[in-house]
Amino acid sequence: MTNEIVADTYDIPQLRRDLHSTRFGHPLEYRDRVTSTNDRILDMARRGAPEGTVALTEEQTAGRGRRGHSWFSPPGMGIWTSFLLRPRLPGKHLPPLTLCAAYAVASCIEENTDVDLCIKWPNDILINDRKVAGILAETKNMLREGPCVVVGIGINVNHTLNVFPDELKASATSLRMVKNEPISRQPLFCKMVEKFESVYHMYLETGLRDILPKITSRLAWLGEMVEVNEPVKPTFGRIVEVNEDGSLSLETKDNRCIAIHSGTIRLIENA
Repeated sequence: MTNEIVADTYDIPQLRRDLHSTRFGHPLEYRDRVTSTNDRILDMARRGAPEGTVALTEEQTAGRGRRGHSWFSPPGMGIWTSFLLRPRLPGKHLPPLTLCAAYAVASCIEENTDVDLCIKWPNDILINDRKVAGILAETKNMLREGPCVVVGIGINVNHTLNVFPDELKASATSLRMVKNEPISRQPLFCKMVEKFESVYHMYLETGLRDILPKITSRLAWLGEMVEVNEPVKPTFGRIVEVNEDGSLSLETKDNRCIAIHSGTIRLIENA
C-alpha cells in the first residue's frame, strides 16, 4: 500500500447539488478549519439555527471524543461533521440518538465500500477491532427552543498508517488502509447525511424498535466477555443485545442479566 497522501478536496457547490436529503444539510456550513464542528453547531444553535443544520470542515484543531478524549482530525484525510437536532422528546429518549448515528454511519460505510465493520457500544465503529469512526452527542438546553442535540461524526477515510500519531497506530484504522485504495469523501458524506436523516426520522416515529436487530447484528464482541468501566466500579459480563432504551444488556457470571446505561467497554481476552 502506498504511503502517499491523497489530495481529496470537497467541491461544495457540487456537494450541495448532490445532497438529496430533505432537511439534513439545509443549511450546510463549510469551513476549511474549525476548533470542532460540535462547537460550530452549538454556536449556530444559540443563534436559532434550524434542525438539520450541518457543519462540515476540512480540519479540526481541537476535535473532541467521549470522556474528554481528543479526536485526530487532519486536513484532507477524513469526514469531520456535526448535525443539529431539535427532537421534541423527553430527556430519557435522547441518549439512543448516539446509537442511531452509529448505525447510520456503519450501514452507510458498508453499503458504499463493501467493508465489514461493527459497532462498539455506544459510539464507535470498528474494523478488525480498530476504530475507523466515532460519534460524540452533546445535549444542551436552550432557553427558548428547549433541548438540542449536537451529533458529531468523525470518519477516518484516507489516512495511511504513517499519518496517525504513534499513540493511535495500534488502535486506529481508515477506509483506505482497509480497502488498499483511496476513497472519495464527498459521495460518502452525502450518502451518510441521507442515511442519518432516514434513521433519525425512523427513531422519532418508532424508537429503536425497528433498527434494534440491525444494531445488535453489528455489535462488536457479541457474546464475548467484556469489562465496563462504569463511574462507580467495573462491571463484567457477556454482551447479549442492545435494549430499546439504548442500554447494553450483559449476562454476568452468576447468570444475571443487567443493563448498562453508560461506560466504556473493553474486551477481556481469552475469557
